[in-house]
Amino acid sequence: MTAWTSALGARLLESLPGEDLARLASAHGILKEGESAAPPRLRRELLLHAGQSVALQRGIRLAWRAAHGDVVAAAHLIHLSVAGAAAQCESLLGQFSPEEILLELLTDEHDDGWQLAREFVQELRGETLRQQCESLLAGWLAQRPRPKAARVVIFGGHPRDESRLGPLFESGPFELRWRVCERRQGDSADRGLIADALNSADAAIIITGMASHNIMELARGLAKSRGLRWRCVEKATAGQLTAALEEMFPEL
Repeated sequence: MTAWTSALGARLLESLPGEDLARLASAHGILKEGESAAPPRLRRELLLHAGQSVALQRGIRLAWRAAHGDVVAAAHLIHLSVAGAAAQCESLLGQFSPEEILLELLTDEHDDGWQLAREFVQELRGETLRQQCESLLAGWLAQRPRPKAARVVIFGGHPRDESRLGPLFESGPFELRWRVCERRQGDSADRGLIADALNSADAAIIITGMASHNIMELARGLAKSRGLRWRCVEKATAGQLTAALEEMFPEL
């Protein structure tokens, strides 16, 4: 079986539709029954959990192959004879991109996909095409930093709070985004700013001592309507932010 890397996993997940992501997340306990999440969040959480789960890695490979059955069917000759398939590579590459063919090889359950892909690349005619494939393989072999498990927007506080507190959380599982919102700009403008800030977010923290009442109510209401986790804290301190994050994400 092909060795797993986070870069390869990320590319496979990017190629899967939302319903496949939700199915994988539910099957592996990442989503609870009746819970839903946007595809960007599902991809982040699946990639995070796959680093520790061989079963999930296999599930992602199988999901990719099921979603790309035409590529799998067309590339079967490569598994029988790399040299024989390479002689017909012009026809194969006329139907599918080099990336699709390489991913088909790398999701094979029975062979070492990396070795199979390297052998296939060596047989390719044309230096430009060979270099393109080698570059793709090199990128997928590289290990990425451990992905952040959750994106959290913080409403309120002071501009200096981000520079003061942000570094304390850099090595943890959370990606924190600060929206100071010191002054009201009117209901319509405030709503637009908050809605934009919550796009692709997994949770929100509202600093009640610094955010206006209108901002606080809008942020809380929009977070609820989107099914996001949220908490209110009185002040922007490391202790209060840590406690809020632990309450929202006890699994992390």
